[in-house]
Amino acid sequence: MNTDVSKGNWEELKGKIKQKWAKFTDQDLKSIEGNAEELKGKLQKTYGYTKDKAQSEFDDFFQNSRANVDRMKAEGTEKTNDTIDVAKTKVDDVNRSLNS
Repeated sequence: MNTDVSKGNWEELKGKIKQKWAKFTDQDLKSIEGNAEELKGKLQKTYGYTKDKAQSEFDDFFQNSRANVDRMKAEGTEKTNDTIDVAKTKVDDVNRSLNS
């Protein structure tokens, strides 16, 4: 995984990070600013995690985040396909009615 988060993705992740690690202040998040090593360091300092525990928490968080994104993409694709199927059916119904 890329150890740094792009600025756009960072804005999305800040809220999730704050939910997961509520002890982080806005200043903590500002100092982290998408830097993975800084985040792991803050986990150690704020939560008293060992280096290995901070790495494990970090990995779990991003694995779960990635899994949630993949799940949402799959659900979105399924809903889009359902909408397309409904639209095709309606077009077919209109064409049948025009040809009758």
